[in-house]
Amino acid sequence: MSQFAAPTPLRRWQFRTAAGLFVGYSAYYLCRSNLAVAAPLLIREFGSRGLNKEVMGQIASLGVLCYAAGKVVNGVLGDLLGGKRIFLLGMVGAVVATVAFGLGQGVSVFFGAWALNRLIQAMGWAGLVKITANWFSYRSYGKIMGLLSLSYLVGDIVA
Repeated sequence: MSQFAAPTPLRRWQFRTAAGLFVGYSAYYLCRSNLAVAAPLLIREFGSRGLNKEVMGQIASLGVLCYAAGKVVNGVLGDLLGGKRIFLLGMVGAVVATVAFGLGQGVSVFFGAWALNRLIQAMGWAGLVKITANWFSYRSYGKIMGLLSLSYLVGDIVA
């Protein structure tokens, strides 16, 4: 008889869920961390249109404020819509906002797209926590949340 029993269907689904959340939240950070990487190139390309280090700092600061506001709003929204919906909606929204930023040709578009991006990105953690609470026992929260909280590093590395 084998020392290790075959994983139960629940365990397999928990693994799939954790893997999906890990990859998904890494993708959120890919959409979040790209501004710091692209900033020098953006300043070089759009400097003649008013984009400089100071304006990039203002764009980033507005993003932080929108992200903080989004944490509050999207936490409540997650309770209303559910974790899966808010996680996926936020992921699609972050991609759309990132593409809009990339297609932008001026400072006002950069401000708007980045503010929207960060507001929407706040859906990610709220959705992740809600999904995790539904799929995992409270006894394993520390382990699973510890693992999932590392996913942002992957997104940062890829960006």
